[in-house]
Amino acid sequence: MKLRICTFFRSPGNVQGAWRQAVGRLLLSAALAILSPLLWASAEQEEGSKKPKPVDVVLLFDTSGSMLKTDPLQLRYQGVKQVSNFLGKSDRLAVIGFSDQARIFRPLKRIAPDSLAEFESEMGAIRSEGQYTDILEGIQAAQRLLESDPRAGVERAVVLISDGKMEPTPAKGLPFARTLELVHDVLPILKSKETRVYTLALSEHADRPLLREIAGATDGVSFYAASASELKQVFEQLFEAMVPTTAQPVAIRSFHVEEAAEEASFFVSHSAGAKISLTAPNGDHISPIHKPDHVRWFTGEKFSFVTIPEPESGDWEVEGIEPADSFAALLGNLKLAVDWPVTIRSEEPALMQARLYEGDKPISLPEMSSLVRVGYQVAPTDRISAPILDGSLNDEGRSGDKVAGDGIFSGEVSLKEIGEYRLTISAKSPNFTRAQQVSFRVKPRLLVLEAELGGHPGQHEAEPEAGESEHGSGHQGDEGERGALRGDEHTIFKALVSREVANMRDVSVTLIARSADRKRYEIPLKRSAEDPYVYEVHAGALPKDGRYTLSAELRAQGKNRLGVSGSTPELAFIRKVSPHPAETRATVVVQEQEPAAKEQPLTLVTVGIITLLNVALGIAAYVFLWKKRPVRSTPAPKYIPQRSLLDAIGELEGKVAKSEIALDDPLLEQMRARASSQASETPPEPAKEASP
Repeated sequence: MKLRICTFFRSPGNVQGAWRQAVGRLLLSAALAILSPLLWASAEQEEGSKKPKPVDVVLLFDTSGSMLKTDPLQLRYQGVKQVSNFLGKSDRLAVIGFSDQARIFRPLKRIAPDSLAEFESEMGAIRSEGQYTDILEGIQAAQRLLESDPRAGVERAVVLISDGKMEPTPAKGLPFARTLELVHDVLPILKSKETRVYTLALSEHADRPLLREIAGATDGVSFYAASASELKQVFEQLFEAMVPTTAQPVAIRSFHVEEAAEEASFFVSHSAGAKISLTAPNGDHISPIHKPDHVRWFTGEKFSFVTIPEPESGDWEVEGIEPADSFAALLGNLKLAVDWPVTIRSEEPALMQARLYEGDKPISLPEMSSLVRVGYQVAPTDRISAPILDGSLNDEGRSGDKVAGDGIFSGEVSLKEIGEYRLTISAKSPNFTRAQQVSFRVKPRLLVLEAELGGHPGQHEAEPEAGESEHGSGHQGDEGERGALRGDEHTIFKALVSREVANMRDVSVTLIARSADRKRYEIPLKRSAEDPYVYEVHAGALPKDGRYTLSAELRAQGKNRLGVSGSTPELAFIRKVSPHPAETRATVVVQEQEPAAKEQPLTLVTVGIITLLNVALGIAAYVFLWKKRPVRSTPAPKYIPQRSLLDAIGELEGKVAKSEIALDDPLLEQMRARASSQASETPPEPAKEASP
């Protein structure tokens, strides 16, 4: 690196010009004093980056027969020939092929410019003829070859290329045992001797999780090529990662780590083969190759996951997060949250969920979810016992998990025995481990459905009688009706409720029956007179013979008027009435899925007749209301009887009380004449209107 500085000054024409010249020289000297160390350091760094450490590389090829299908054109060997573009004069290269055994095709030696033809000949001698894939055998052979001729001050690397899984010859042991020996015995030795293993999974049939674990355990990098046509680009990325060049990082992100942080995890999404590095607040540079022992660094195909226990507080920098759509995130407060009820019912599946959080923010990173393994263990706490149940949760959209890759690990779990339990859930990845415990109780089921066949309750299959057809209603064949209970109209369905239900109100138990033709029947069950915890109904309540799918449903009100519900698993039942049965019908039938009757369309004639009738009725009503005169009410005159008439009536009543009076009595005639004369002489008084 060269530095050229040119200065230009005009000749001073006066004292003021001389003063300006002196000031300019002083500023220039100060600038040189400040910039010179930085420029020289930059120059030294540039010169030093052109001289990386020598490397000893072992190319480890899978030579099993499956490689003929994965790479029929043997493009992997053509890609390896590019190695001469990455290795220098002081670097050494060896080639080993493995299937059930390992074979050295090229010892560990330098590649001279005039020996390329020899190298191509060595590569052409490799044949894919093996029947097994013993990855442990190949890595052990590479380890022995590197240790047979060690050099001080060199980088040591193994490049493993495989398209299969661990399948050793049976004489050497099972695949599981060979994998354990590789992970627990061989890889730690390679790491202690600073031998990195770079893996390349060729095709989707390769054991990519195992290859990623091999690379991560030795601080190497794992790559993936979906087809042989992608090998050239992947080889360039692989050797670029193994033998770094002078390319400078293209992007930097800064993250602040608090002083009290116990752990800091950096999740970086990037392009394949990108070189990611961290810079600590004190200036220390951390990369997958140069890092302290306590730093856990996992490199995937398109992401890196770095965890630093007890990190230095301050601003950390992440370098190399190109392209623009890549990102980096700091997970400083990583927690595991568990969603599990404190009470479940015996034999009823319950959904168990777990999720990682950064503080109070849920983490939804599909790449990170692929690294995390979430397992659970259930142990009783009301007795001394070993764990009675263990398993794993998934984020793959199956077995109770709703959405794949959303960061929520789920699974359905059920327990039969009633009691107190403790649930332990742990999330493990190559970088961290988190665990949570939850105490819960298993309570009896609210409802159990049984069928009493001929006085014997049970839920097992009733054997058909000799010669009896198994077709029932004709909708199901023999295969569809196996395992179903059989009975007649005297079979009793009993729903057993728990003692907890006795304290509830408005308890109703219903038998739900679905027939073979997909009709649904709801039949109420009555409480038994002998046992208050039993609700029952006879099979005669079913509408007809045939196959049914039965279940019982409970509805009640618990404490604080909260609704309580429960149901039972479905029970298959086939009814066939006795030879002389009484006619039976279902008590309640709802939601019969019968086709609705088609509505007849109105014809034009019908519409016309209806319209005419409406018009005629309207005209008649109008005429009737128009011609009808209003009726006015007139107040009736008030009648006031005369005093003489009242006296005559009193005199007549006195005679009647003493004796009978004939109608032609002269007294009556006089009274009539007197009343008529007085009425004609005195006009009636006008009536007064009542005040409102």
